[in-house]
Amino acid sequence: MRRIAKQLATLGTSAIRGLAGGGCDQRDNNNNNNPDTGLTQADITCDAGACSVPAGDYVDNINWAKDNVYTLEGKVFIGDGTAAGAVTLNIEAGTRIEANANAKAYVAIKPFSKIEAVGTAVEPIVFTSDLDTKSRGDWGGIIISGT
Repeated sequence: MRRIAKQLATLGTSAIRGLAGGGCDQRDNNNNNNPDTGLTQADITCDAGACSVPAGDYVDNINWAKDNVYTLEGKVFIGDGTAAGAVTLNIEAGTRIEANANAKAYVAIKPFSKIEAVGTAVEPIVFTSDLDTKSRGDWGGIIISGT
Protein backbone atom coordinates (compact mmCIF):
# COMPACT_ATOMS: atom_id res chain seq x y z
CA MET A 1 0.00 0.00 0.00
CA ARG A 2 2.83 2.39 0.86
CA ARG A 3 4.46 1.71 -2.56
CA ILE A 4 1.21 2.56 -4.38
CA ALA A 5 0.81 5.79 -2.42
CA LYS A 6 4.41 6.78 -3.24
CA GLN A 7 3.84 6.04 -6.95
CA LEU A 8 0.64 8.11 -6.97
CA ALA A 9 2.42 10.96 -5.21
CA THR A 10 5.16 10.84 -7.84
CA LEU A 11 2.60 10.88 -10.66
CA GLY A 12 0.83 13.81 -9.01
CA THR A 13 4.08 15.75 -8.76
CA SER A 14 4.81 15.16 -12.45
CA ALA A 15 1.32 16.26 -13.44
CA ILE A 16 1.49 19.40 -11.30
CA ARG A 17 4.98 20.22 -12.62
CA GLY A 18 3.64 19.85 -16.17
CA LEU A 19 0.66 22.09 -15.51
CA ALA A 20 2.97 24.70 -14.03
CA GLY A 21 5.06 24.68 -17.17
CA GLY A 22 8.11 22.97 -15.71
CA GLY A 23 7.70 19.63 -17.46
CA CYS A 24 6.71 20.66 -21.00
CA ASP A 25 8.19 22.75 -23.73
CA GLN A 26 6.59 26.15 -24.04
CA ARG A 27 5.77 25.67 -27.72
CA ASP A 28 4.52 28.48 -29.91
CA ASN A 29 1.44 28.30 -32.14
CA ASN A 30 3.58 27.40 -35.16
CA ASN A 31 4.73 24.23 -33.38
CA ASN A 32 8.39 25.05 -34.14
CA ASN A 33 9.76 23.02 -31.21
CA ASN A 34 7.95 19.85 -32.21
CA PRO A 35 7.59 19.59 -36.01
CA ASP A 36 5.74 16.24 -36.20
CA THR A 37 2.02 16.93 -36.09
CA GLY A 38 -0.93 14.82 -37.14
CA LEU A 39 0.63 11.51 -36.07
CA THR A 40 -1.46 8.32 -35.83
CA GLN A 41 -0.99 4.68 -34.79
CA ALA A 42 0.47 4.03 -38.27
CA ASP A 43 3.47 6.28 -37.43
CA ILE A 44 4.53 3.93 -34.62
CA THR A 45 6.87 1.36 -36.14
CA CYS A 46 7.41 -2.09 -34.64
CA ASP A 47 9.97 -4.76 -35.39
CA ALA A 48 10.01 -8.06 -33.45
CA GLY A 49 8.16 -6.52 -30.50
CA ALA A 50 10.30 -3.37 -30.28
CA CYS A 51 8.26 -0.30 -31.18
CA SER A 52 9.48 3.23 -31.84
CA VAL A 53 7.06 6.02 -30.89
CA PRO A 54 8.08 9.22 -32.73
CA ALA A 55 7.89 12.55 -30.93
CA GLY A 56 4.96 14.72 -31.94
CA ASP A 57 1.24 15.33 -31.70
CA TYR A 58 -1.02 12.27 -31.99
CA VAL A 59 -4.44 13.10 -33.39
CA ASP A 60 -6.02 9.64 -33.41
CA ASN A 61 -6.61 7.02 -30.72
CA ILE A 62 -3.44 5.11 -29.87
CA ASN A 63 -3.26 1.52 -28.59
CA TRP A 64 -0.19 0.04 -26.92
CA ALA A 65 -0.27 -3.77 -26.44
CA LYS A 66 1.60 -5.85 -23.87
CA ASP A 67 3.30 -7.91 -26.58
CA ASN A 68 5.52 -4.94 -27.46
CA VAL A 69 8.03 -2.64 -25.76
CA TYR A 70 7.37 0.99 -26.74
CA THR A 71 10.29 3.43 -26.83
CA LEU A 72 9.31 7.10 -26.71
CA GLU A 73 11.69 8.95 -29.03
CA GLY A 74 10.85 12.39 -27.62
CA LYS A 75 7.94 14.46 -26.41
CA VAL A 76 4.67 12.63 -27.17
CA PHE A 77 1.48 14.71 -27.08
CA ILE A 78 -1.94 13.03 -27.05
CA GLY A 79 -4.70 15.10 -28.67
CA ASP A 80 -4.71 18.70 -29.82
CA GLY A 81 -6.17 20.32 -26.70
CA THR A 82 -9.67 20.86 -28.11
CA ALA A 83 -12.90 18.97 -27.48
CA ALA A 84 -13.15 18.17 -31.20
CA GLY A 85 -9.59 16.81 -31.18
CA ALA A 86 -9.95 14.59 -28.10
CA VAL A 87 -8.25 11.19 -28.40
CA THR A 88 -7.42 8.31 -26.06
CA LEU A 89 -4.13 6.59 -25.31
CA ASN A 90 -5.02 2.98 -24.42
CA ILE A 91 -2.31 0.98 -22.64
CA GLU A 92 -2.93 -2.72 -22.06
CA ALA A 93 -2.02 -4.34 -18.74
CA GLY A 94 1.51 -5.77 -18.90
CA THR A 95 2.83 -3.17 -21.35
CA ARG A 96 6.36 -1.75 -21.00
CA ILE A 97 7.07 1.85 -22.08
CA GLU A 98 10.66 3.06 -22.22
CA ALA A 99 11.66 6.68 -22.72
CA ASN A 100 14.70 7.64 -24.76
CA ALA A 101 16.76 9.18 -21.96
CA ASN A 102 18.84 11.26 -24.37
CA ALA A 103 15.65 12.92 -25.68
CA LYS A 104 14.22 13.52 -22.17
CA ALA A 105 11.01 11.96 -23.49
CA TYR A 106 7.62 12.23 -21.81
CA VAL A 107 3.92 11.70 -22.53
CA ALA A 108 1.57 14.68 -22.25
CA ILE A 109 -2.18 14.14 -22.32
CA LYS A 110 -3.65 17.39 -23.61
CA PRO A 111 -6.99 18.82 -22.39
CA PHE A 112 -10.07 16.82 -23.44
CA SER A 113 -7.95 13.74 -24.27
CA LYS A 114 -7.41 10.85 -21.87
CA ILE A 115 -5.26 7.89 -20.93
CA GLU A 116 -6.79 4.46 -20.24
CA ALA A 117 -4.16 2.37 -18.46
CA VAL A 118 -5.07 -0.27 -15.91
CA GLY A 119 -2.28 -2.59 -14.88
CA THR A 120 -2.53 -5.41 -12.36
CA ALA A 121 -0.23 -6.90 -9.74
CA VAL A 122 0.50 -9.74 -12.14
CA GLU A 123 0.69 -7.53 -15.27
CA PRO A 124 1.81 -4.04 -14.24
CA ILE A 125 2.26 -1.26 -16.76
CA VAL A 126 5.91 -0.20 -16.52
CA PHE A 127 7.19 3.26 -17.44
CA THR A 128 10.99 3.53 -17.34
CA SER A 129 14.00 4.77 -19.27
CA ASP A 130 15.78 2.91 -22.07
CA LEU A 131 19.11 2.92 -20.22
CA ASP A 132 20.61 -0.24 -18.71
CA THR A 133 21.59 1.73 -15.60
CA LYS A 134 18.58 3.85 -14.73
CA SER A 135 18.77 7.16 -12.87
CA ARG A 136 16.25 9.64 -11.57
CA GLY A 137 15.43 12.14 -14.31
CA ASP A 138 16.06 9.76 -17.22
CA TRP A 139 12.63 10.62 -18.54
CA GLY A 140 10.11 13.40 -18.07
CA GLY A 141 7.09 11.43 -16.85
CA ILE A 142 3.40 11.57 -17.65
CA ILE A 143 1.71 14.94 -17.73
CA ILE A 144 -2.08 15.17 -17.65
CA SER A 145 -3.57 18.56 -18.44
CA GLY A 146 -7.13 19.27 -17.32
CA THR A 147 -9.72 21.34 -19.10
